[in-house]
Parts: sequence; C-alpha cells; structure tokens
Amino acid sequence: MLRATLDRDENGEWVFEARPVGSVDVADWIRHYPVPADIDDAELNSVASQAADAALRELDPQTGDLIRFLWFDFKTGTGADAGSGSTRHGVLYIVGHHFVVDGVSWRILVPDMAIAWSQLTAGQPVALAPAGTSMRRWTHALADEAVTPGRSAELELWREILDVEDPLLGSRALDPVTDIGSTLDRVDVEIPAEVADAVLRDLPELYRASVNDGLLAALAMALVTWRRNRGVDLSSALVRMEGHGREETLIPGADLSRTVGWFTSAYPVRTDLAGIDVADAFNGGVAAGEAVKAVKEQLLAIPDRGMGYGLLRQFNPEGSALEGLSQGQVSFNYLGRVGGAEVPAALADIGWGLTAALGALTSDIESSIPVHAVIDINAIVSDEGVLSAGFTFPSGVIDRADVADLAKLWSDALRGLAQHTAAPGAGGLTPSDLPLVAVGQGDIDIWEQRYPNLTDVWQLSPLQSGMRFHAMLIEDDVDIYTMQATLHLGGYLDAERLRSAAQALTERYTNLRTAFVTDSAGAAVQLVLGRVDVPWRELDLTAVPESERAEQARAALVADQADGFDMTRPPLVRFTLVRTAHDAWQLGVTVHHILLDGWSMPLLMRDLLVLYAVSGDLSVLPRVRDYRNFLVWLADRDRQRSLDTWARALDGVKGPTLLESVSRQGIGSGAGKVSVELSEAETARLAEVAAGLGVTVNTMVQAAWAILLGRMTGSSDVVFGATVSGRPADVAGVESMVGLFINTIPVRVRIATDATVAGLLGGL
Repeated sequence: MLRATLDRDENGEWVFEARPVGSVDVADWIRHYPVPADIDDAELNSVASQAADAALRELDPQTGDLIRFLWFDFKTGTGADAGSGSTRHGVLYIVGHHFVVDGVSWRILVPDMAIAWSQLTAGQPVALAPAGTSMRRWTHALADEAVTPGRSAELELWREILDVEDPLLGSRALDPVTDIGSTLDRVDVEIPAEVADAVLRDLPELYRASVNDGLLAALAMALVTWRRNRGVDLSSALVRMEGHGREETLIPGADLSRTVGWFTSAYPVRTDLAGIDVADAFNGGVAAGEAVKAVKEQLLAIPDRGMGYGLLRQFNPEGSALEGLSQGQVSFNYLGRVGGAEVPAALADIGWGLTAALGALTSDIESSIPVHAVIDINAIVSDEGVLSAGFTFPSGVIDRADVADLAKLWSDALRGLAQHTAAPGAGGLTPSDLPLVAVGQGDIDIWEQRYPNLTDVWQLSPLQSGMRFHAMLIEDDVDIYTMQATLHLGGYLDAERLRSAAQALTERYTNLRTAFVTDSAGAAVQLVLGRVDVPWRELDLTAVPESERAEQARAALVADQADGFDMTRPPLVRFTLVRTAHDAWQLGVTVHHILLDGWSMPLLMRDLLVLYAVSGDLSVLPRVRDYRNFLVWLADRDRQRSLDTWARALDGVKGPTLLESVSRQGIGSGAGKVSVELSEAETARLAEVAAGLGVTVNTMVQAAWAILLGRMTGSSDVVFGATVSGRPADVAGVESMVGLFINTIPVRVRIATDATVAGLLGGL
C-alpha cells in the first residue's frame, strides 16, 4: 500500500494500483533536517510543525506520494565538524496518508522500521516477518462477500436499526460545503486511571462484556440525559461506531495481523435504555448493570462487528436502500492503549521508542474535508492508564458549551459504572452468554436471584428430558431413577479426607452442579452453578450388636436411595458413610440418573479414590472434558434431518408392539424382574456365530428378541426400544466424559417369511 497510486479505471471508478517492488526511489520520501543539539523546545516545535506541514502538502494519492519520513538530526557545532559530540537522539517523524495507514498499521510499521534499521547497522540483510493476506486479496474478497445471499438478508437489520427518532443535536444538520475540517473545535476530557481501570477491566470481567460495551453504555446514558435536560424524552440514541475493521473471520483463512493499510469500518448502532432508571445508573446502582447488559446485547445483535453495513452500502446494489438514512450524529471510536510499548523492548535499548520530544505539532493547513459527525469522539488510554477523549465538533453547528456538557455527562456516567463494579452483586449473564438455550433477560435475572453463583445454562439431552418429565409425574412416589452405588472400604479411613474428595468431585465435574428448572415459556433447562456443598452424612454402627450391623447399614442406604431429590436444588448427588467396624466402612453414593449413566459411574468412583489419596488436589488429575461439549455437539445436529430419518424408519408403523392390552388400573408402581442366563459355553457359541456373520452380539440379541415378539404377537413387523450408549465418536474425549449420554431408540424389525438368519442379522 505504501507503493500504491489512486486512479480511475475505464468506468470512472476510483481504484488503487500497486507499483512493482523496487520501482520507488525511497530517498525521495526522506526529508533530512539537521538541527542544533542545543535547540530549545519551542523552536524545535516550530521547525517540526513547518516540516510536517510541508510533508502533508506533498502527499497526493494520485501521484503515489503517500508517506514521508522526516529525520530531525541533532548536530553540535557548525561547518565541517558538525555532529561531533552530539548525545541527543535523533527523531524520525512519519507522515502517512490515511488511505494507507490506520491505527493498527502504525503498530506494524514502527517496529518494522526499528528492526530493519538494527539489522542494517549490524551488517545483516533485512529480514522482516512476511505479511499474510494482502490488501488486494482482502478487498476483492470483501466485494465477493458483499453480494452473498446472507449479506443481502442483513439489509433488513440495518433498516430496523436506522428506523429511530434522532432529533438534531445542534442548531441545524451538517452541511458538507460549509462544515469542513477547518471549522472544527474540540473539548477534551480525562478519566482518572482508577475509574478507567474499573470500566475497561473490571466491568468486562463482571459482565463477560467487551470494553466498548461499558464505554458505549456510558455514552448512551449521557445522550439520554443530555436530551432530557433539553426537553427531549428519548430512551434510544443512534451512534456511529468505528472499528479497526480487521474482522478476519469474515473471510476464511484471512490473516491481517501484518497487513498495512486502512481497514477502519463504520456502522450505526442504536442503543436503547428503555425501562432503565438512568439516574440510578449514574449513581452506580443496579440500573448501571442493566444498562451495560442492554448495550452489550444490542451490540452483539449486529453480526461481524458491523462490517455488513459498509459492504452493503459500497458493494451491494440492494444497499442503495440505506442511502439517505441517518447514520447517527455522534461518532465514537475507542483506539485502545498506545504508548512506548509500540516498539519491542529489545529495540528500546538501542534508542528506538516513541517520543514526545517534538511536542504537540500545530498546523497551518486548513482542511476542506467535509465533517462526518456533529460530535466525533475519539478515546484512547495512555501508558499511565488515563482514559482521554476528544469531542470534536463543527463550531457552526453546535455550541461548545453543549458539547462540554455532553463530555461531562459521559465522564460522570463512567464514574457511575466504575462505582457499580465495586458494589456487591455486580455482574451477571445476558442471553448471548448462553448460546445453548434461547432465554430472555427476565428469566436470567430470576435465576440469578435464586442462584447467585449461576455460571451457565444448558439444554437437556433427550433422555434427561424424559427423566425430568418422569420425576414431575411421580410426585411423592419412589423415583426409580435415583441410583446408588456402594463402596466397601477396609482399613484405616479418614472420613474428613473422604468428604473433601467428594466435594472435589463436584468441583471437577460441572454437570454435578446443575439444577433443573423451566423458563418462562415452560422449556426445561439445567442451570450450572459455580460451587455447591456436597451433602454428606456419617453413621457409626460400631455400638450396635455385630449381628445387626449389616442389616442396619443396608436399611440406612435403602432409605437414602428411597429419599428422592428436588430437581431444583443441586447437587443431585449425596454421600452416606456407614461405619460397621473399627476397620470396615460402606460408602453409599446416591445420585439421580439424570446426571450420569452407568458408563460414568466407574469413572466417578475412580476419581473419588484418587482424590482421597491426594487429599482433594484436583491438579493431580488430567484435565476433564466437560459434558457441555457433548451438548454443544447435540445442538449442532440437523433436527429436520433427524425427523425425516425417523419418519422413514417408522413409515407404516400403526402403533406400538404390545404383548398385552390391559387397563393400567390396578397395576401397582414399581418394576418386576425375570432373569435369564446363558451358560458360558452358550455365550461363547453366540459370540463365535456373531463374529462369523460379521455382526455384534448385541445384534444377535436384538434379532432374537424381534423373532420372539413376532411369534408372540403374530406380527412380522415389530418395534421395540433399545438402549444405546449415546457417546458419538466425533466428540473428542467422549469415552472419558461423565454425564448422561445413553438414549433409548426404537428398533424396527421386519421378518420376511423366507428370511434366513444370516439375512435377518445382516439387514438388522
């Protein structure tokens, strides 16, 4: 881009062309200014200001003059001995046209200049890190992206954002002829480091937000209050946001980390504080958090950080519908933190670093570029942590006093947000933090009141939904999905240490800390809490006659299993430790099946014993794969495709396969059981035949069951349920996850009259 020229193509459209490498004489870009080493600051500033003005006048995109390097070389003495004895560092002042340099580009150019200089002075060839995606490839890819169906569909979003009342801030609308750069004035504000730190660091952590969320929430509060003070009662404000524009995710494979150019994007944002007590927000109350949450969600509702707006307006014919609509009278741009860290620390040792030695340069050049906003706000953080903001405005449109009032309100709003961050209960989730469920802020607020340590909300797996439904139906009856595992332990046992291990289990496995509730629409969800205290009970039977201990221990554990769980009160797991002798113990682990399956229980018990051995030190165990990963995979399934698949599989089935049709009246609760056991030889023969036919033993068992059902019902088309592990191989680490993965699915078997066993098994 530094070698680019701006010209018109055959259609009269402005285009950039890059000249070949080596075609530019870089010496033409350098201006050398020898200055006395003892020059005073005022005179140096005057010399530098005039030199900078001269460089600015030379810049011309159409001739390819896009950058100048001004070298202020401090010399002692005059004539032939000039330069001897000078200890003052020279200063390099770089003037670049905005067409080819943005804020991020300086962070590439300045270190590269220092690195190249150090390599040359060491007698080495210049070897700079290569650029990734070129500006040419990026802009062509953007043009292609702009006309995709998805981008065209975004047009309605921008219409909705811009469809808002936006009364004039000043005495009139901007005039591109009279309101030009030379008419601009500016109001500056500084926010102390402690306030800036709270808003830029603490607030985003508390609300899982971005820096812009807090800054823009404060601006929304200021604009709403500023207008209300002038008799305009509006809860919304239209703001023109500026961003760095390097949204690499927009184009697959793009890498702009070392690409120099002007990428800045601009797009309108409508902030709306309807229903929020803005006065309370200024005072750091609960409403401050509500304002941050509202603005955060409004920003996140805009895809790709607003890149689509510019793409539609500039490259998509349908974007003409946006012409003439206001983009907002206030422009806001947060530039981040800048300072000496722009140059690598190793190069600072050889004298390279950003400097203020020239002072603040002044310019006699009067800009004729039209002003794009009534109030243009640019905020930046210094190395000392102070947040500075300049409110620039055309003096012929709005009074300085009005702009100063808005700047003060923004500063006060930031102080209110900072005060709020220190308040108990500050922070919280918003719908965008919970991608696995579709819930509103109202539901989240209710849940956070009941569960202050709420960290996430998940959907339920299919079988979890069924088990929760069953738990709701049984009311006071025994819940058959309350499981229990009993560990018999011998020798010396430290009960408190074992309890710590049990507590550590709930900290290791997120899904052991979930509560099952419904949202306002009646949909079931599971709430993940940050920490829960594991229920722990100890029973010492050593004082009971030895002959009665086993029965009392069994009765205690049976009673514990019969005592159901409240699905809304986690954890749905508890531990009962029964001592039956001085060196004999039974540990009953009672858990609701909705948390985990049979595959998970041995994994859980293994970790419990390891944690007992290491006194609950979780760092000893390998990192666990969270059950949430499975739910994410589940959420990405194509629901319609699944429905279509099962519709085809069950096409023609008129109803369930019933062994007997009876009324449910008079049938008691509970479950009976009949066991069938094959001998070792029969089992081996079954496995041998299965291997020979290329099927699993499970397929053999299902085929046998289908034949039996067919004979008992007189049907050649039967359907029965089968339990599957439900652990998809394409979920990394699924074999070591703890959770409820199993599912029950219908198996349909059609048995032709001439079917062979091998044919039936192969088809099944």
